Amino acid sequence: MTWTRLFWQDLRFQWRHGFYGAYVLVSAIYIVFLRQLSGPWQELAGIAVLFSDPAGLGFFFVGGIFLLERGDSLHGALFTAPVTVRHYLLAKVGSLAVLSVAAGGAIVHWGLNITIAWLPLLLGLTLGSMLFTLLGIAAAVRCETVNQYMLVSLLFSPLFLPVAEVFGVAGGQWFWWLFPSKGMLLLLESGVKGQGVPWLAVAASCIWLVLVSYWTATWFRRFVLEDAGWAG
Repeated sequence: MTWTRLFWQDLRFQWRHGFYGAYVLVSAIYIVFLRQLSGPWQELAGIAVLFSDPAGLGFFFVGGIFLLERGDSLHGALFTAPVTVRHYLLAKVGSLAVLSVAAGGAIVHWGLNITIAWLPLLLGLTLGSMLFTLLGIAAAVRCETVNQYMLVSLLFSPLFLPVAEVFGVAGGQWFWWLFPSKGMLLLLESGVKGQGVPWLAVAASCIWLVLVSYWTATWFRRFVLEDAGWAG
């Protein structure tokens, strides 16, 4: 089974379980909220919304998806087929990136009355969604229930701290680059402010993606496949 087939299966799974419907409602609420603002406040709120939600929804959605799959014993059936961990992760990352980009694009198009630089914005949404989805899987593999996952997710909450820089807290300090989410935030900020692509942010995001991909794949093999006696 190729990763593209898994990708389409994931899209259908997410549609069937109401993920798209839920996010249409959430996006509509954000659009209404942003349209009540103007000028710099709308710009700042737009960056914060895009950073914390469409770009980061992968973290929370993938945890729910993984636990639904675990509850339905889908992993056992899946990994007895010719599926690798790489295929599984690519499908999850790709399918949730589609949702993230669609939601983020809708929020920007209908919620912000400013000139947008779409290339850095779309790069920020895509790379950010990929990063948070992988982190969400890494967090979920050791959890059996949603409550456990929510508790574990608190350990990842510092990933959202760089948004403070947008509001002038310790602006321009080097230590923000130690956060994996710094690159995606800078891309989103450049997009909303109509600026060019900050290629350093793209490079930093890609480096973090490689590192997090390796970590997530290692944990998936350890806590899902090996514990269940599968190979993948």
